[in-house]
Amino acid sequence: MPMPMAMAMAMAMAMEQAASWPIAVIAQAIILLLATIYLAPWSWRWALCMFATDSSYRGPPRWPLFGSYFEVKSNQSRIYEWITGYTQLYKTFEYSYGGTRIIHTADPINVEYILKTKFVNYPKGKETLERQHDFLGDGIFNSDGETWKRHRKIASYEFSNRKLRDFSSKIFKKNAIRLADILNSAAKSNEEVELQDLLMRTTLDSICELGFGLELGSLSPLLPQVPFANAFDRVSEAIALRSWNLFWRTRRALRLGHEKELQNCIEQLDAFTSKVIQQRRKVIEEANKNNEENTREDLLSRFMSFRGQDGEVTYRDKDLRDSILNFVIAGRDTTAITLSWLIYLLCNNPHVVDKISAELTTVLGDKKNVNIWEFCELLTPENVEELHYLHAAVNEALRLYPPVPRVKLLHIP
Repeated sequence: MPMPMAMAMAMAMAMEQAASWPIAVIAQAIILLLATIYLAPWSWRWALCMFATDSSYRGPPRWPLFGSYFEVKSNQSRIYEWITGYTQLYKTFEYSYGGTRIIHTADPINVEYILKTKFVNYPKGKETLERQHDFLGDGIFNSDGETWKRHRKIASYEFSNRKLRDFSSKIFKKNAIRLADILNSAAKSNEEVELQDLLMRTTLDSICELGFGLELGSLSPLLPQVPFANAFDRVSEAIALRSWNLFWRTRRALRLGHEKELQNCIEQLDAFTSKVIQQRRKVIEEANKNNEENTREDLLSRFMSFRGQDGEVTYRDKDLRDSILNFVIAGRDTTAITLSWLIYLLCNNPHVVDKISAELTTVLGDKKNVNIWEFCELLTPENVEELHYLHAAVNEALRLYPPVPRVKLLHIP
């Protein structure tokens, strides 16, 4: 029989046989094929993580294919304690998780090398940027390379402006006074307070006024629930959970679990920021028509007015949204968490409180009878620079309890 005829007969028989297969069998075959295509890249990366390291490996036990997945998942609710335990054994250790090689270091020499000496060699990486992009977009904390350099250059220029520094100082003093009034009232009535929540409200109100030029009022006496703050918290939590979920992209596509809530909250943030941007743009355009100078000092207004060397507008609406949300997460959580740990440490070390109090008396004078408003007026930039012991106490709190302790995830491509 000629070869072409034989091949034609074989194909016909195969098609006839396939036509007689049950639909369920065909569906299972398709699912198996799709799963193979999906998992092939992961299998390759898992193999790299499993076998690319040598006998000098230091870290938790690893299993074929799964790496350290089981130990990481079992310690997810106490991940920082788990990491701290291993850093007590090894200053630098590694583990693999979902095809990603993760390296943790508590060695000051390594930290300086990564964050300063050779910072350019340690980008955030494609996976980290993608995981956070829904929330932070292309802002300064979610960009690499030239995009990051551009953000940093503009931010450095803006934050070196004396007017912006004076504006931010005024805002933080105002909200610090509000916080002091709430704590004073609670102390008089012997009422318990959730201090970190109050600090989060303080920094949120401060950074939103600095960033958007809006007073959210989350620190008002009744401590109301603020939709923007609630959405911001839920988004931050859901984005963090993506680090421990290998299939977050699938869950995002299907809007399952935390991913559904994440998308709903991001829509709230986008709607809020879009409304503020459009309102501010109308104010600035109206001022320009009347040949009036833009006197607003908030970051949103300043970024809107920023022009490049060619005179073109640097920040479009999407850029404004990303930049402001990046500064909110930077100025709110980090400051509030640092203050929480500082107060915790001071409560456990009253002799440090005595030394800080003595230093304040030396620098500011004996001001026992002044009220909180008068005390804040004494805290000029020049006086604050002389509070060396207080500065050291803050730095020690940052050393012991850094607000962003997980620095780098090194991915194998």
